Amino acid sequence: MKLTIDPPSASTLSRLTRAVREVAMLVFDGASNCQIGRALGISRHTVEAHVSHIFVKLGIGSRVKLAVMVAFDQMRLLQPSQ
Repeated sequence: MKLTIDPPSASTLSRLTRAVREVAMLVFDGASNCQIGRALGISRHTVEAHVSHIFVKLGIGSRVKLAVMVAFDQMRLLQPSQ
């Protein structure tokens, strides 16, 4: 199976609320829902709701695709402005 994602045209993280952005970053870091919940002081069910919201908002369906989108977003932040 080949995974392909076009780089997002706008900042992925900027389209998310602060709380949901924190969840996305922890997913990018490879944290499980339980680990994310402990890190942020929220329940696993709340984390699951945030992850589902992220998937809908970004039109994706997997944590791997989210991680790739966050990686593209982070690389964009490191590039000098033109």
